[in-house]
Amino acid sequence: KNPTDIISCDLDGDGKAEVLTVNEVGDTLRIFTLRGGELNLTLSLETDGDPQAVCAADMDSDGLTDILVANRADRDHTIWVGGESRRYFFTVSLFRSTGEGYERVGDYSVGRGPTDMVTLDVDGDGDEDVVVATRAGRSISLLINDGGALREGLGGSIDALQYYSSDPAQLMRGDFNLDGMDDVATVNPSNSSLELFFGSPGGGLIPSGIYYIGNSPETLTVMDIDGDKDEDVVVGNHNEPHEGDGFATLSTLRNLYYGVFHPVSYYTVGASPRGIYAADADGDGALDLGTANYFGSSVSVLYGNGVGEFSSPYFVPIGLEPYSVLLEDLNGDGLKDIASADEARNVVIVVMNQGNRSFAGDRPAYYVRGYPIALRAADLDGDGDVDLISVNNAQNATCILNNSGEGTFESTMVISLGDAMPFDVAVGDLNGDGLKDIVTANFGSEVFHGDNVSLLFRSPDGTYPTQKRLKVGVAPSSVRLSDVDSDGDLDILVACMKSDEVYVFENDGSGEFTPREVIGTGALPQSLAVADINGDGREDLLVTCTSTNDLEVLLNTPEGFVSLYRTPAGSYPYMISPGDFNSDGRVDVAYTCVNVNSVGVLTSLYYPTDLKVDVGYDLKVDYRWDGTLDGYVEVDLTEAFKEYLKENGGREVPLAVTSSMEGLVRVTVEVITA
Repeated sequence: KNPTDIISCDLDGDGKAEVLTVNEVGDTLRIFTLRGGELNLTLSLETDGDPQAVCAADMDSDGLTDILVANRADRDHTIWVGGESRRYFFTVSLFRSTGEGYERVGDYSVGRGPTDMVTLDVDGDGDEDVVVATRAGRSISLLINDGGALREGLGGSIDALQYYSSDPAQLMRGDFNLDGMDDVATVNPSNSSLELFFGSPGGGLIPSGIYYIGNSPETLTVMDIDGDKDEDVVVGNHNEPHEGDGFATLSTLRNLYYGVFHPVSYYTVGASPRGIYAADADGDGALDLGTANYFGSSVSVLYGNGVGEFSSPYFVPIGLEPYSVLLEDLNGDGLKDIASADEARNVVIVVMNQGNRSFAGDRPAYYVRGYPIALRAADLDGDGDVDLISVNNAQNATCILNNSGEGTFESTMVISLGDAMPFDVAVGDLNGDGLKDIVTANFGSEVFHGDNVSLLFRSPDGTYPTQKRLKVGVAPSSVRLSDVDSDGDLDILVACMKSDEVYVFENDGSGEFTPREVIGTGALPQSLAVADINGDGREDLLVTCTSTNDLEVLLNTPEGFVSLYRTPAGSYPYMISPGDFNSDGRVDVAYTCVNVNSVGVLTSLYYPTDLKVDVGYDLKVDYRWDGTLDGYVEVDLTEAFKEYLKENGGREVPLAVTSSMEGLVRVTVEVITA
């Protein structure tokens, strides 16, 4: 009764797996074999009480598989040390295989409240040691295998060697830093983190990094997500966010190299989200996210807390099939309002922000004709308020909605694009005359693909009499403006969805453009964004590829764009919105995932230039009861870090600094004594 853990393994070497369970009621370990397509109970063994976890390994190197059970029973285990008695309550039981059955040969004390257990070779002697997550004791316990008998800790210590952790719920084994030694990953629900412990050549484990992820993580698994032959981590988060009923999410952490991870968190929004926009919607100083939910007939607003976490979605019913969304101050009251293009109804809908995370019930719709898809905001007429620009795919046109200054848009202008069927739009001064020009990416239709972008130059009277076209690849789906070559004018970047390319055009300053480069991408590049990812003052490139389900980051160099990395990005990643979501001064990325009704948030890593770490008072390391350092001294590691890079051929190796909880940095110091 009350099974608490289950595993399958081949205990007897016959090529068929047995099933093992441990059961709280009755304090039993039970072994089932498969016969005739059914499981049959073949053996039941008594444990030390309240068993919570089970694993199997050959602990004495006799070729037979032994069994270990972690117990949470409140029992007396008296062990004499130096004439004093100590009382232990929690154990790991070892059941050794005799070839005919199992005998319980020992109960070994560990920390309080064991919840999970793995075996791995910690000290490099070729046999399996035991690591136990002891959640109530806020620690990881290590039992060393000494020729088939476990001992609690290194060097013959009678105590289990324990490593401080918040409240480890589950463990997974892996070689994350590719050094050939076993490492351990655990999740801590109380502080929403993943924690890594690397194997040490001298035996034992080295705490090696904390990554703050989704809320209340309870489970994890290790797998190679991105096919780069190192081990990544996927974490199951019990509850997102902190208020309301919440919902479960997954966080993926991509192993960049040598055990430095890149965390991604996913947040559920409405059905089939397309557009996404980052802005401070509630005025608290933290960036929030808005998504246009195409099949959900709504806009979702996810409120950020400034440390990389977002609330459950606040749904605003809007139109029938909203394709894009903006969060902009439309009426000049300092609050970010909602504007969304509804493709099905051929309208742009505006919803005013009332403050206190609420939006007005009155939602005027402005008719713009012909399947509006993309929507941008800019002060086109220079009157100090934000106007709206849509592209209407079926009408072969772009539409300008002029703002009255109070958030109403009665005056509209429709600009024909001839035979072009636009899909995206960008706004900026292309020729240096101080007026806002328009660029459209002309996708065409699913049958007849376009191959060009239109340039519309604004005149002082507010019209767009001059149009030019630039030829690009097949089915341009996204366009962005950026000063790519740092010469002070805006260049053009275009994603071509059906030819898997990004075209880059350089501006000579007068609005004349020449091709700079064509960049190959993953399959079906859907959306572009530009942002300075590495802090060098040059805007880099972000691309979502819907067929290969990834996000690619390309660094802008004087020689052209160079791929930094490509990471899995959910299912059918669509639009992108960069921003500093965790208030660390670096660019993070949010993107919609159409097929799984979610938003992915990817936090960035960076290369620090000044690094100072507190390591203890006057270099004397005094520990508190909880394992933290007491005292204070400042040690400048900048030169040491530079020397490390020099010794490694100048390779830029990012430090394992937490990506979403700023100001919390764990430094591992290995102390070797004679």
